[in-house]
Amino acid sequence: SAGSYHPLLKVLISLKAEGNVLTGTVTFPRSRAGQTNVREISNGKIDGDNLSFDTVSVTLGTKMTTHYVGKVDGDVIHFTAKSGDGQANPFDAHRSAAN
Repeated sequence: SAGSYHPLLKVLISLKAEGNVLTGTVTFPRSRAGQTNVREISNGKIDGDNLSFDTVSVTLGTKMTTHYVGKVDGDVIHFTAKSGDGQANPFDAHRSAAN
């Protein structure tokens, strides 16, 4: 059918809060080369139900920072992610069952 489609990309966001500091990782699916892409969270902050953090990726020698802003709503965090000068991309992250 005609139209634009956006694939569902399963990303694991692992967060740990200590006071108002947020740490963790963002893990993307395996690449075609079979590598899992794990990005450390930096500049993580929490203020009530609001949180923000950055991740950095390097592709072909070019460094790109993605800034995430989220609002906790029960077991869901409503995020917006923006890379470089690109468009802000909203998405929801749902809490996983404890491992």
